[in-house]
Amino acid sequence: MSIPDPLSPDPGAPSPASAVSPEGPAGPAWFRTVTVYANLSIDRREASLSVVFEFGVARETAAVVITEFSQSGLPGPTIQDPITLFTSDPALVQSAALPRVQLWQPNGAGRPTLYQARVSLIDLDRNLLDRRTVEFGVRQIDAAPGDGSPSDGLPCGLTVNGRRTWLQGWNWTTEETPGDEARYDRLMRLARDAQVNLLRVTGGLESETFYRLCDRHGILVWQDFPSPPAAEAADLNALWRHAEAVLPQRRNHPSLALWCGSSISDPRMLDEIRAAVETEDPQRLWLPSLTSSVHLAPAGDEAAVAPAPMTVEAAFGPLADAALARAGEWMEALGAQCAVEAGRRGQWECGGALPGVFCSAGDAAVDRALRPKPLYYAVKRAYRPFHVSASFSTFAWEGEPQFHADVWLHNAGPTRSLLNVVATVTDLEGRELYQENLAGEAPENGSENVGDLQWRFPPGFDRAFLLFLEVVDEEGETLARNAYSYSRAPAPAFTPFFQAPATRLEVSRTEQGVEIRNVGPAVALGVTVAAGEALVGDSDFPLAPGGTRRISVSDAAAAVRVTAWNAPELEAPAAG
Repeated sequence: MSIPDPLSPDPGAPSPASAVSPEGPAGPAWFRTVTVYANLSIDRREASLSVVFEFGVARETAAVVITEFSQSGLPGPTIQDPITLFTSDPALVQSAALPRVQLWQPNGAGRPTLYQARVSLIDLDRNLLDRRTVEFGVRQIDAAPGDGSPSDGLPCGLTVNGRRTWLQGWNWTTEETPGDEARYDRLMRLARDAQVNLLRVTGGLESETFYRLCDRHGILVWQDFPSPPAAEAADLNALWRHAEAVLPQRRNHPSLALWCGSSISDPRMLDEIRAAVETEDPQRLWLPSLTSSVHLAPAGDEAAVAPAPMTVEAAFGPLADAALARAGEWMEALGAQCAVEAGRRGQWECGGALPGVFCSAGDAAVDRALRPKPLYYAVKRAYRPFHVSASFSTFAWEGEPQFHADVWLHNAGPTRSLLNVVATVTDLEGRELYQENLAGEAPENGSENVGDLQWRFPPGFDRAFLLFLEVVDEEGETLARNAYSYSRAPAPAFTPFFQAPATRLEVSRTEQGVEIRNVGPAVALGVTVAAGEALVGDSDFPLAPGGTRRISVSDAAAAVRVTAWNAPELEAPAAG
């Protein structure tokens, strides 16, 4: 028998990898599901592929299944198999090898490389019966124990392609407008730019668009298993059918890292769903609940504990509505920043961080109009691949004889040596009260305590103050910055921040965005950078007198508006 060649180009857009065909195209046979499984060699240089087909068949049909692999338009291996399709549960498995495989990597670790498998079903007269294009990625995800945990302890985090990966995450509630591609695209770009590598989806399955964009941006998905209908929950056979309907819909997305039964409390239901995952999605991790799985909270180690948060009223006293909202967002951001940094200090004792909800909810990092809030930028800074942080016991120092903080370096890349951390304490007027230089090294993919700061408060000191941290390499290049706000004033301790002296900013265009300079006499508080629909690199930070910050803007044509709590608003007009 002569095997026909593939026929015409793909009609329409690519189909999802494991989507269930509705009734199938008009014809005697069609693909019901197409799933690509990949297994890496020990050295991760080659992948063995298995393409699993399930067919819908109206009548017995002799046909040929052809699979053509490609990556970024470059052709790969082609497989073709003759098959006689009968009406009773027909299936087929094809095998192929990918030499010199390019791995799908999570955001921050490399490229999220995607492959395509174009599958065609043709009869012996060369008639095209069905065709799909399946996108898939090659990666290996394993659960990892935490440092110091017992050998039989629960997993603490994940390794991806053999590399221990600290999960820089957010919770994600399913979007109210699942068909809005532009909305999803902006949210995914915001997540990618903030070094997010995991989103935990609650409230059901997200749209196909969501998972496809997570694939393309390298964002892992922790998927809470959708709660079954009440009628199915009581019937284990119906529950199995529910799981069989859910699992094939998303199982070929490389971004999908694990299924979690956190919304389900009945042990019988959990056992049934676990068995269904092992059968229907065998290459995916299964975790029964949030508390019994990947630990996404700071460890109990003293160095990893974040200071206790204060309420807005306790910190600032009575405020008008606008000031109250500003203070609330500022404190929300500061608390999340400290929690994430505490997690990074104990990063291999906990698996990662989930500081809150990314979008849509009232306290989310991005509001419903898709504008990032101070919370977004605070966590974005804390998630930077190279970061400096301070560990301390409180924000309010009234009655304490001295300020004390430990300084840490966090490094997601290769080892960095010969570093100088410049720690400067100033008051709101920008007067330098204390400065110390700490020499340090940042180990590869880890965190390191490089020293401590101890500043005895001068007699009668009862004011607000700030700690600025800057990491400089041996060539004088600034690698990381951070800042914290404190007060030794009587309660409500943070009142001085809304009574800060005025200062003045200047803004000018650069090739990549804007440069902001504090040319006034005091610290500029809450410097906010907005550029319409364009994405900005940083916002909502303090800037000391004489300080300069360069901020990237994704659209050079966008007008940029710069505001601060205690400085007049400025605008850098659109370039050109």
